[in-house]
Amino acid sequence: MKHTSNGRTRLHEMRIACVGLMMSCGLSVSFAEQANHLLRIGWMSRGGPSPSDATMDAFRKGMEELGHIEGKSFVIEPKYAHGQSNIMGQQAAELEAAGVDAIVAGPYEAAAAAKLTTKHVPIVMTPGLDPSATGVIANLARPEGHITGITEVRPDLTPHRFMLLQKLVPGLKQVGILWQKNTLTESTIAQTLALTQQAASASGTAIKLYQITAPADFDGAFEEMVNDKVDGFIVLTSPMFGMQRQQIVSRATRLKLPVVYEWRSFVQEGGLLSYGPDVLDVYRRAASIIDKLGRGIKPADIPVEAPTLIEMAINLQNAKELGLSIPEAWQRDARLLVR
Repeated sequence: MKHTSNGRTRLHEMRIACVGLMMSCGLSVSFAEQANHLLRIGWMSRGGPSPSDATMDAFRKGMEELGHIEGKSFVIEPKYAHGQSNIMGQQAAELEAAGVDAIVAGPYEAAAAAKLTTKHVPIVMTPGLDPSATGVIANLARPEGHITGITEVRPDLTPHRFMLLQKLVPGLKQVGILWQKNTLTESTIAQTLALTQQAASASGTAIKLYQITAPADFDGAFEEMVNDKVDGFIVLTSPMFGMQRQQIVSRATRLKLPVVYEWRSFVQEGGLLSYGPDVLDVYRRAASIIDKLGRGIKPADIPVEAPTLIEMAINLQNAKELGLSIPEAWQRDARLLVR
């Protein structure tokens, strides 16, 4: 009996040593293989803590749908940048040093910083920018290293935005597309433009790109759109645009230009209409990637996913200011309706 006990003890010690060696070498160890393991999930946020975080709540919902119970099978360990993106690299390194099992990096800056400052902890990217354009992930089908996630880039959605604008403003002759340089790959922006031009060809509407690099470029871009006599424009996704949304919305309203955005936050700020990925659903689905990581699947073996749920948001007050009539069917279908 004594010999058997010592043998089992020795075997147990060897197993612990093997697991420790695998982790130190950056090899994948399934969370499920570690008895009674509490999954520790790092969470990186651009803002600060608040009583209710809609994105975190959506992620929690996704985890619960997969059978995880907060406090029993997983905990969230947040890091808040309070608007200081320059500290995100340090925060990511701190999360890795603290031994979290994975990091959910929502803002683009968080994903980029986490990739640069961590070595082995899996990173789950959520909406921000085209990861191929920014160098975060080169191959979406087979991500390299320790980062994967969900991208919101969908070139096929911009033609739909054009058609929404077309229904609101009959007789469109010129429509602009506002985008920030280096937020999309050349092939993605070319595909976006080609698909939109194809949708506009039947009506003879001209589509033109207006490129922004920095906030200082807004004056020139809007002046160019006025000179071109655009009848409306589309705003593509960009973190900078998100931070400058009040400026974009106020300029468009002042110029009496109808605009279709990607993010609902522009509509909440006073913009006319948005049509794009449901960001909360993306955060809910991020839980499934965490679950896969927990079952021992490596980040490199989890292809980057695309958004599947698309939502519309409408600001009826802005429509009234622009003298536009919003179809009843749109109002019924809208996920968000600002009156």
